[in-house]
Amino acid sequence: MNYKIHLLLLLFFSTVIVSAQSYQTATIEIEGKNIEVFILSESPIGFYKTKETNRYYIENKKNTTELVSLDNLSYPPTNGKNRGKLLVIFSDCVSVRSKASKSDLSEGRILALIEMYKNCESYTEDYELSTREKINQSYANQKSIVNYDFGAGYYNQELNFRLNGNRSLASNKGGISIYASANISPKHLISLTGRLFYDFSLQYNFNSTYDFGNFKSDISSLFVTVAPKYYLNKSITKLNPFIGASIGAAILNYDYTDDSGVDFSKIDGTDVKVIYGFHLGTELFDDFELSLNYYPDYKFNVVIDDTTAINSKFNSLNLNIGYKF
Repeated sequence: MNYKIHLLLLLFFSTVIVSAQSYQTATIEIEGKNIEVFILSESPIGFYKTKETNRYYIENKKNTTELVSLDNLSYPPTNGKNRGKLLVIFSDCVSVRSKASKSDLSEGRILALIEMYKNCESYTEDYELSTREKINQSYANQKSIVNYDFGAGYYNQELNFRLNGNRSLASNKGGISIYASANISPKHLISLTGRLFYDFSLQYNFNSTYDFGNFKSDISSLFVTVAPKYYLNKSITKLNPFIGASIGAAILNYDYTDDSGVDFSKIDGTDVKVIYGFHLGTELFDDFELSLNYYPDYKFNVVIDDTTAINSKFNSLNLNIGYKF
């Protein structure tokens, strides 16, 4: 029995090795990187499979279409998207285009379509893509969008202060903030690419001093957040409004002082709290961004000893303006 298993394994690996060796290899540029690929078909349709990741790419050299990826062949949810790309690749051969629009896709099936294309009875040089096919072509060729922005702003922060079971005291203070962020709109979002961005942001709020009579508090903070932001316009306009929501962490540096010295003298430290926020703003002339950011109540407590504790609660409103590049 063991020798049969060994024989089957030998045949399997031999088949894999022969299959891999039956294709020529080359290094081609894919998305700005030099990638080693198997050449499954060279001309007039270039069809490639990457050696390391087994991803598929295709181009029509005769019609000089761009190199596009075919995602997860034989996986039903991606068939529609892959068919749309093949309709562009085989756009000038009606018979092959018709078969590509109905086929379940696999490596072997695409190679068969390429052979049919080589022997196409009539190429239609004046063929014009339908509106849907033009959209599919634009999606197939689009790239991820990455931009960065940095800027400054003004924040207004309300602190509610309560020592032990005493009455809660409130104080509003404003201050200057600076921020930097990276914004990414991945190409796989298809029609949402250029509208939906993932914003990864750092914002530092400079120190503010709160006065509660005998009690004083100095607080600065660093916000680390991620926020999906949706822009209403995809093209460049003078005003491009957006909305968003974020979640992240607030790193608080605090210093509490009791001038009376009755309950404590001075307490300082650092605390980290989960925060969430809401964002409303607009892009200005494609180079600047104005945003209003609201972070609702987030709480933190400072335990001084077994009988003394400070209970604090914040909410923060930020107005920022930044430069995009």
